[in-house]
Amino acid sequence: MDLNFTTYNSLKEFIEKGNYLYIIYSEYGCKIGFSRSPLERLEQIKLGLPSHKCSFIGLYLNEKALAFEKRLHKKFKEKQISHEWFILDDDDLEYIYEYLLKNEFICLIKKIGRAHV
Repeated sequence: MDLNFTTYNSLKEFIEKGNYLYIIYSEYGCKIGFSRSPLERLEQIKLGLPSHKCSFIGLYLNEKALAFEKRLHKKFKEKQISHEWFILDDDDLEYIYEYLLKNEFICLIKKIGRAHV
């Protein structure tokens, strides 16, 4: 299921506590992570980056999000640059999208293309 929010405010109005798998893009790479409060997590990550620039390029909701985060870390191990950070291309992001939808995730955000931030 796709909801694909385009603005932070529209997402903020919808989002509730739950199990979220997220992909965040920054100049450092892509972070594949899990959070029950993804908007708060995004703000925490921004504080740790030199430019404070990053954004969701994927946000998915499912009770099994933590298990799937671990599966994706294993899948992209060869593209890992640091713990949860990876160098992912558009094909990788499309794979993640298709994989999660096949496993009954709800897609809240999907952005593929070079202009992420």
